[in-house]
Amino acid sequence: MRSNLGCLRGSGAGAAGLAPDGRGQKDWAMVERIAVYVTFDGHGYVGRAPEFPQPVVALSLSGIRRRAEELLSPDEVIVTLSLDKAARREHDQRRRSGQPGVWPR
Repeated sequence: MRSNLGCLRGSGAGAAGLAPDGRGQKDWAMVERIAVYVTFDGHGYVGRAPEFPQPVVALSLSGIRRRAEELLSPDEVIVTLSLDKAARREHDQRRRSGQPGVWPR
């Protein structure tokens, strides 16, 4: 099951919205795109991708995205999170309750 969370882009164009060439347009063909496959193991989210030397662990999906971008810097990347059933269930539970599903248990 693919997640639509990938539409939230990571480190986009910069504060002024200008492309690196200064013309104000982004050359999206030059931006690397990676898919991070995410699961939830009861304690936090675990993200895996072929580009990572080891799995990335975080308490939130934004933490997974941030760590993925840090691992691949200084390259500019678009990170797409693909959630499995357990991660999707935890994400939906957190959105419904308004509180993290991790603490306390």
